[in-house]
Amino acid sequence: MTRVACAASLLVCLGLGTASVLAQGPVVRDATPGGTAVKPTADWPCWRGPYHNGVTASTQKWSATWPAEGPKKLWTTKIGQGYSSPVVVGGKVFIGGFGVPKLGGKKDWDTLYCLNADTGEIVWQQLLPNTGVNIGTATTPGVDGNVVYMVSNACGVGAYDVQTGKEIWAHDLGEDGVKAVERRCWSAAPIVEGNLVILNGGTNGIALEKATGKVVWKSDADTAPFMSSVPFDVNQQHLVLMVTGKNMVAVKPADGTVVFGAARKEISWKVTSPDMFADPVVLGGDVELSGAWLTLKDGKVVLNKEGDRKRNLELGSTCQPILYNGCIYAPHAYKSFNSKLEEYGYRCRDWATGDIKWEQKGVCGQQILVDDKLVILGIDGNLIIVQATPEKYTELARTSIFAGYKDGVRETHCLVAPAFADGRVYLRKGDTVVCLDLRQN
Repeated sequence: MTRVACAASLLVCLGLGTASVLAQGPVVRDATPGGTAVKPTADWPCWRGPYHNGVTASTQKWSATWPAEGPKKLWTTKIGQGYSSPVVVGGKVFIGGFGVPKLGGKKDWDTLYCLNADTGEIVWQQLLPNTGVNIGTATTPGVDGNVVYMVSNACGVGAYDVQTGKEIWAHDLGEDGVKAVERRCWSAAPIVEGNLVILNGGTNGIALEKATGKVVWKSDADTAPFMSSVPFDVNQQHLVLMVTGKNMVAVKPADGTVVFGAARKEISWKVTSPDMFADPVVLGGDVELSGAWLTLKDGKVVLNKEGDRKRNLELGSTCQPILYNGCIYAPHAYKSFNSKLEEYGYRCRDWATGDIKWEQKGVCGQQILVDDKLVILGIDGNLIIVQATPEKYTELARTSIFAGYKDGVRETHCLVAPAFADGRVYLRKGDTVVCLDLRQN
């Protein structure tokens, strides 16, 4: 999104569409908004990257062949605690953390940080509205042009100048009936659609004018979940999919009109964890959420019971899945969330049939796809590069980045999705951000 000590999760927004081709190798995406080609970009502007689904094409040739000591580390920076994922635009890294005393007071506060992407130096930091309860900043910011948008744990959304951090506007979502999120904090990432900032709050979402913060449309009061809004195209319509406290809906971003919808109780699914962290995966009119296979049809979201057993891979309990070349790549919890590492397995599964192509036990973590390679930050602090192919599990590289992992102790786990920009990978654990240079010389 975007998990927390309070179980606030990582945030999100995931794109979709049809197959296309990408530079730097024959990479085909199943999930690009509008079916557009993946073009190399030097930025990672929002949660899950430039295409909102964890997939990118690198502007720089990069290597998964490293010396024994691992890839070159450019810098390490300490910030506030949290689960906010890095966002990289124009040589700057934007990320949230919980750890700056508010105006010299005793309580820590949600803070939006801007770091120099070359050195890790803190350029500026901006305090955000919060209750002062230390649960770790959970959401990931989003950059659009010269503005960065961020939401605090207390449901305060704001727009800030990317150069100075100066507040442009701020809005309290609580005034619009957006209740405290599950586990008492906001987690879902903001997404920009046209002139709107769309947030997964209320029964069917809420949209603010991105220039002013003025409410353009909103829905009834409801508790916001961990998952972010997901933009996608279906039947020549561009929609935004949301899983809210009560519903699953696909809405028109311009005015919030519900095109497809259902109450969550009508499309119930089972996961070993009571919480759902991962965004839905959408391809055409099919949706997969935490292993449940759903279809958007005749204005409704319908649960497809046939073949559901093959798809029950606990996609909501562990990490954000990657949809690529007709396959889903994601960890699977054999027992439950917070199991020992050996009780997880990483799987490649055919999207259409549900058949498992391969699995590798002992691998679990947050992931992105760069060109045709999976970049995984394991919960045990290992950075792992895996070839994205249904043929077999092919591990290309592995190195330890963060120490201190203990089985079953959530506070020791790495739970933040990586970011990749300009041949560099940005990783986070707790209050520590690390930048590695993977560029070929």
